[in-house]
Amino acid sequence: MSGDLREMFIDRLSHKGRLIASVYYLIDAILSARNFGLRRKQVPTSNNNIDMLKNYIKITIRTISKNKVYSALNIVGLALGIAACLFILQYVSYERSYDKFHVSHESLYRVKYMVYRNGKLDINCAAAVPRVGPFMKEKMPQVVDFACAYPTSGVITHGDIKFRENRIQIVDQSFLGIFSFPLTHGDPSTALKEPNRVVISETAALKYFGNEEAIGKTIRMDGKHSLAVTGVVKDVPNNSHIKFDFL
Repeated sequence: MSGDLREMFIDRLSHKGRLIASVYYLIDAILSARNFGLRRKQVPTSNNNIDMLKNYIKITIRTISKNKVYSALNIVGLALGIAACLFILQYVSYERSYDKFHVSHESLYRVKYMVYRNGKLDINCAAAVPRVGPFMKEKMPQVVDFACAYPTSGVITHGDIKFRENRIQIVDQSFLGIFSFPLTHGDPSTALKEPNRVVISETAALKYFGNEEAIGKTIRMDGKHSLAVTGVVKDVPNNSHIKFDFL
């Protein structure tokens, strides 16, 4: 370093004179000393960071011990706030998940029935007359298929087992092709193709047939309708608008 400064001093001495060369020599020497000191400056090690963290923890503990009531209120308030946020997040997420398990959920639409009298809305319900589905499929090319579902209840019997069931849906044969309710037994494309066929949930199968095979068995509804079991479907999840044990 000193050799470089001397060469620069001699060069300036021959071109600019002794005074100017001496001033520049002093400035260069000061700057060189400062840069040398910066290069020698040590970078903090991880041990320093650990010691700093320990000090922060000690200070926090001392502060809490000196202000126990105030600290307890802050901690409890923070915990309640976080718990409330997590609960709201879970609730909203669950509500927004309804019917999202269907493979084509973005293409599924429910037709509403609205009646106006004297310019005012008189009837507004999530139902429609039977002709709406076939008419839309005939006249609207955007409609690929439709399915009707009619909720009802009845007394289901099999041998000596008899229960009143409230989760019964009378549906079209296209129902299982539109909605993604997976069958554990049976073929969804043919299970409801013929009249007097029924697809039951796993819970209903266990309830009426125990560990026996349900496919091919017969149940009766209200003592007059004989229904052949052609499929067993997984239990409907809670985040489904359509709930059933019998199709």
